[in-house]
Amino acid sequence: ARRLLGMPVAMLSGLFLAVSPLLVHYAQETRMHTLAALLAVASFYCLVKVLPFKKQEADGENPEARGKRQAVWWMGYVLFSTLLLYTHYATFAALVAQNLFVLMALVGGLMAGRRPDFFRRWCVAQVAVGLLFLPWLVIAFGQLGRSSSFPDVKTLGAYVERTATAFGFGLAVDPDRLGFVVFVLGVPLLVGIWAAWRKGRGWEGLLLLVWLVVPPAALVLYSEMVKPFYAPRFLLQATPAFGVLLAIGATAGLRWGLHWRLRRAPVMRVAGVLWAGAVVLAAGAHGDFGLEPRF
Repeated sequence: ARRLLGMPVAMLSGLFLAVSPLLVHYAQETRMHTLAALLAVASFYCLVKVLPFKKQEADGENPEARGKRQAVWWMGYVLFSTLLLYTHYATFAALVAQNLFVLMALVGGLMAGRRPDFFRRWCVAQVAVGLLFLPWLVIAFGQLGRSSSFPDVKTLGAYVERTATAFGFGLAVDPDRLGFVVFVLGVPLLVGIWAAWRKGRGWEGLLLLVWLVVPPAALVLYSEMVKPFYAPRFLLQATPAFGVLLAIGATAGLRWGLHWRLRRAPVMRVAGVLWAGAVVLAAGAHGDFGLEPRF
């Protein structure tokens, strides 16, 4: 976040993720879920480093040095993406999000002129990840073929309620309070998406939006088309994008709100205040996960 969006966004996103009830809850379990979140961040970071965006291409770096550096990042992407798949089956959704983003960036003209060369390398990387995961597929098919132990979510609205509350307040808030969650988190989140596009580097906003939306959507589609396979803990792979977008909205709201001459200043100040409220409420939503029976 610091390299792409600056120190203020990095600090605020780090603050929110540090008190995120969903992350804190599952960090207390010696299981794979928080590791999946870490590997998802590493995979997406390597993805950003290998994408030939126009601004990066204009930096004037020596082509030979850039080629060596890119080779390292490509290997890092294959390694972290493979480890991500081995960590949990639900993380396939993160790779779906990455491939969708790359397709949108190619079609939308967000990349520099070396698009055919990049596309070939991207296909090779995806094949490499698939081949490295191939030895586990026999076991994976057997495990995924068993009957599902996940609860069957009845409606799309129920999926949205559970996803929104899990991202913002973990498991300690009743999903039925969706209106409250949308009010507190929706404004700074939308401002963050708009601010990322307004800066003229729209790929950042697109990447974060795809990272946030596609993994939950992919899990919902799988649950509806194959068998139930949705749980709040599977959203950890997309939680970093949620935190960064909230931080963008907060910094934009506070910065633009100070310039009171702007017509949108009241809205921006509200976004900043709501982000601060989201941090306070998230920190207070932890509860005693180790003692309360419902957790």
